[in-house]
Amino acid sequence: MPIIPLKCPSCGAQLQADSDSAILTCKYCGTNSVMKDAIVQNYIQNTVNINAATVNVCSQKDFVIRGGVLEKYCGESVDVVIPNNVTAIGWGVFEGLQIKSVVIPNGVREMSGDVFKNCTALTSVKIPNSLAKIGFGAFWGCTALKSVTLPDGIKEIEDLAFNNCTSLASVTLPASLTRISGCAFADCTALKSITIPKSVESILHAFGGCPALKSVTILNDKTHIGTDAFKKYEYGEYIAEKTPKKPNTSPKKTEKLPKHVGGMESVNTAAEALRAFSRASAQAAAGKRTTEPIRKAQKRTHANKHGCVFITNSAGDRRRAE
Repeated sequence: MPIIPLKCPSCGAQLQADSDSAILTCKYCGTNSVMKDAIVQNYIQNTVNINAATVNVCSQKDFVIRGGVLEKYCGESVDVVIPNNVTAIGWGVFEGLQIKSVVIPNGVREMSGDVFKNCTALTSVKIPNSLAKIGFGAFWGCTALKSVTLPDGIKEIEDLAFNNCTSLASVTLPASLTRISGCAFADCTALKSITIPKSVESILHAFGGCPALKSVTILNDKTHIGTDAFKKYEYGEYIAEKTPKKPNTSPKKTEKLPKHVGGMESVNTAAEALRAFSRASAQAAAGKRTTEPIRKAQKRTHANKHGCVFITNSAGDRRRAE
């Protein structure tokens, strides 16, 4: 004879009833009800109440929407389902809120910047394939986010989109992606591997400060890779069909050139050459011997194949002091 709590179907009073009985009699209003019907009705009511409390369904009143643009979230639920009539998400709508999950409906075509910035409790996000790009700093500082799957349709990841997502260990990029902008995944310290699709045309300094990144696979050998794309990437294996050429950092080779004029080791400009000629002329006027006489003639300059300047007179003689 198990005793169960039931509500009276008539007055709603809380009762303790014998589930083996055929009839439920309310001691408050005196109404008799079929026990089985009362149990079923209570089950349905309890199930609806439990689901409403657990799922945290957002109502339209939790959102400020103007012309299809979501401008503000004013609800209390930490599990957010954005309404289907939203086509764009405004700047910083959820910034700093302690939401845990969000579902973005198919039909949202634009996401502005800082939308989920510093949502440090966010662990799950569903992104629709109607979205063309991830906005500037959209998930910046979402430190609890562990994995992200971007659907086909995403063409660009803007600057700082997933910057400082320190728990982000898994990222799946779509075949539609063409551009990964600066610092898109910078300081994602838990990221261990990444595969860049063939569709990607350029990667700017996107993965700087990712010390755990041990495997990078680039499927297109024509993808432009920025100089600092993997800055601070010092560990593990770099996998690519074509490894980017390293910039030539060796010091420039210099030559010690022969003395040309007035005892100079190198003459690089016409002005220096003329000054050297003046010194040579002064030496000649003082009676010092030179290898060739200094003639009073029109001074002209020309450069050899090394770019060094010589002085000649009108007869084409090259002057050189001892």
